[in-house]
Amino acid sequence: MQKFEFFFQQLQEKINDIKDTWEIYKIFESERQKFKEEEKEYSGEIQSYQEILRDYRQKIKLTKLELEGLQKKIKEEEEALSSLKEKKDQHKILEMMQTLQQQKKQIQEKKRKIMPNALKEVKVYNKHGKIAGMQPAENLYGEELYQKYRVALKESRELKNKISDLELENRQLRIEVRDSYAELALQELGEKM
Repeated sequence: MQKFEFFFQQLQEKINDIKDTWEIYKIFESERQKFKEEEKEYSGEIQSYQEILRDYRQKIKLTKLELEGLQKKIKEEEEALSSLKEKKDQHKILEMMQTLQQQKKQIQEKKRKIMPNALKEVKVYNKHGKIAGMQPAENLYGEELYQKYRVALKESRELKNKISDLELENRQLRIEVRDSYAELALQELGEKM
């Protein structure tokens, strides 16, 4: 646009000087040639920019495909990781169950050692002073009674432990009460003085 304005300005300035129409024709022709050359340059630049744009679009397509592939791979890796975590959690749970079963067996063994059982074999002295192993003729009491006895014995021990804990707490409370009375007495003495 500016070139055309510039051209028309020049034309107006030169119109007074121009006498011949051929000169006007030459001016128009030279400007037309310049315009064609500029048009060729612009079309060449446009084509080069279009090629660059095609290259960029191709690169963008390839990059998008790579990105989709990477996202798919990331998703697969995340799924594999979550399955590994689940397996690890299951393995931990199995280990915990095994340790709990072992602890349960140990506790049952300790119970068997602590709780009394029916008589199995007894060593006694006979008339001649010799030691003889004797088998009981039969169980005096049924297994249910032994189980009840074991439960009662266990509860008795738990209650004894609880009583000793309560007695200890009672002693601590007595000491605290004694200390608070002593503090009150000291405060009263301090106020009187």
